[in-house]
Amino acid sequence: MRTLFILLIYALFNSIQTFAAEHTVASQINFNSEQDANVGYGILYQYTFSENIEFEAKYTQSGDLKVISDEKIIFGEYSSFSSGINFIKQRSPKLSLKVGLGLNTVTSSSNNYLIEQNSIAPYFQISANYKVTERLSLTLGQTTLFHNDVIAVSYTHLRAHE
Repeated sequence: MRTLFILLIYALFNSIQTFAAEHTVASQINFNSEQDANVGYGILYQYTFSENIEFEAKYTQSGDLKVISDEKIIFGEYSSFSSGINFIKQRSPKLSLKVGLGLNTVTSSSNNYLIEQNSIAPYFQISANYKVTERLSLTLGQTTLFHNDVIAVSYTHLRAHE
């Protein structure tokens, strides 16, 4: 029984290694359409299952935001955690296009009128990834969060993968 258990664990571990093509940890710089002064930043983890699908988890800090709504000016910043799936289309050996879907949770907010803490909403993102070298690639993309607060959360991001 023990030998069978070891063989099953080995087969599972070996198939997971074969199934997973790549792990990536990257940093990103965010610019929100409502950005006031400081740009935002983030860190993300991507796990590529196949050449066409990857899992993504990311932490994002918005930076200083200034929103004008109903002739009122609202200031604030927030941080959030997102996780979802990206679908990849390889256009050339160096260029790939991605479309992603997932859920976003606001982990902290300096102004609940701007965006409410602990709110959960879906997100949609599109991006283009260009491989500069074997170990460095740059991604330029746009992410939209569908929260029902004052802020229309849509930002452009630039990522450096190593």
